[in-house]
Amino acid sequence: MTPSALSGGQFTAGAAKRKTRTNEAQTPAPAKKARLANARPLEPVAERLPVHEERAVTLKYFSPDAREVQVAGNFNDWQPQATPLKKAGDAEWCVELSLHPGIYEYRFVVDGHWCEDPLAASRGANPYGGCNSILIVPRPDQTSNL
Repeated sequence: MTPSALSGGQFTAGAAKRKTRTNEAQTPAPAKKARLANARPLEPVAERLPVHEERAVTLKYFSPDAREVQVAGNFNDWQPQATPLKKAGDAEWCVELSLHPGIYEYRFVVDGHWCEDPLAASRGANPYGGCNSILIVPRPDQTSNL
């Protein structure tokens, strides 16, 4: 029988039974009280679950003629001015990023022109008819072919 088919008295009895269970849950038995008294407080989530901390990743771009090189990607909301590369030699530009494990898409902006990373291991199509370079930052317990 469904609750709607029960008579008023039967439904009331069921409601009283639920109320009794609620009261029992609020008043623990002596053994349960003892367990609760000896229980340790919960540790913060960060201490109970593995945290995937940021990892250092270096991006490099080679161009002897470049005057300015930046990188834009989903790690910096596609804002190239947020992540400029520094000249590290005659033709080498580099930047070190701190990223959480995951998959990131990015492009270099060289003297105002957007371009792929020629050293990227993989690429994916973007909605503008070109390709984004793909960077995979592995978890500490994984290995990568970066």
